[in-house]
Amino acid sequence: MSRPPSNTLADQLADDRRAALRLVPVSRETEDRLAIFIELLDRWRRKINLISNSTFPFVWTRHIADSAQLPALALKAKRWVDMGSALAFPAW
Repeated sequence: MSRPPSNTLADQLADDRRAALRLVPVSRETEDRLAIFIELLDRWRRKINLISNSTFPFVWTRHIADSAQLPALALKAKRWVDMGSALAFPAW
């Protein structure tokens, strides 16, 4: 049985967090640290527009999981270049 669509930002973030952690599983400690990072990102994005309001509900999949997948794609890479023009979420 599927869940009804989430309406609140907290529900959307919780759903997105679960989706991201299915894509890129991490330890509980790392998940806790990422949650703290996202809280700080939320606080500062409101002041200096780090990421758009429209993408914040998907921060876990759009930024965290997206960055976490890169190292596995090039295991022997010695140098990485970020060619983005906005807030950078580096690969980890």
